[in-house]
Amino acid sequence: MIVCGACVMWVVYAILCAGALVLVVAAKKEVKRSVRKLSECPCPSCGVAYGYWTAAQARERHIAQCEEIQRGRPGYRINFVREWEVECLACGALGYYGFENNRLRGSQELIRGE
Repeated sequence: MIVCGACVMWVVYAILCAGALVLVVAAKKEVKRSVRKLSECPCPSCGVAYGYWTAAQARERHIAQCEEIQRGRPGYRINFVREWEVECLACGALGYYGFENNRLRGSQELIRGE
C-alpha cells in the first residue's frame, strides 16, 4: 500500500510539472505573438511598419521600467499600465501598443482623448 501511495504522489507531481510547463510555453508563445503583431503594425503617423527589433525593444523597455519601479517599492503591489510605448524609427512618433488587446494607439489619440 505504501508503494501505491508513493506512485500516486509521483503521478500527481508529474501532472503538476507538465501543467506548469504548458503554462510557461503558452506564455512565451503569447509574448512572441504580441511582439510579432506590433512589428507588423504601421505607425499611426507615417504608416511604416515598426519591425521586429523595434517591437522587441519596446517590450524590453516596458519590462525594465516596471522592474525599476517595483525595486523602488518592494512591499507594494503595483498595477502597471498594460501598454508598450513604441517609437517609430522612420518619423519618431510615439505609439502605445496594448499587448493584452493587440491595439495600437498613436500619441495624437491621447491628446484628443480617444
